[in-house]
Amino acid sequence: MQVEASHHQYSRGYTLYVDQASTQQLQAALAELEAQYAEFKSAGLNLDLTRGKPSAAQLDLSNSLDGILGGSYSSDSGVDCRNYGGIDGLPEAKALFSQVLGVNPEETLTGETTTLRRLSKNMAFANLF
Repeated sequence: MQVEASHHQYSRGYTLYVDQASTQQLQAALAELEAQYAEFKSAGLNLDLTRGKPSAAQLDLSNSLDGILGGSYSSDSGVDCRNYGGIDGLPEAKALFSQVLGVNPEETLTGETTTLRRLSKNMAFANLF
């Protein structure tokens, strides 16, 4: 079985195989990639690529179940709490649980539906070691 070497596809349509490239070719590839990155950055996009995050329209399907919230689903940080929050969870949840755990919010990880599984594993680890 033959494994293809790692390579970079140039925007100009040719491929550079990094395991066969000279230092000069690698430096040129790096310069091109940095220029492309700067171009993307200058576009000022604010993309949320969190996996599996439903749209606001999908979240609105559950609005009729609302009780005491009165349609206010945003956290103090502006996150729609009907969703997962960011990659490491809602900042407000981190602040709350950091107090319970006696640590700083930056040392607290919350998020997604796996939080309980993560918590149980961490508690089991803490009890064992």
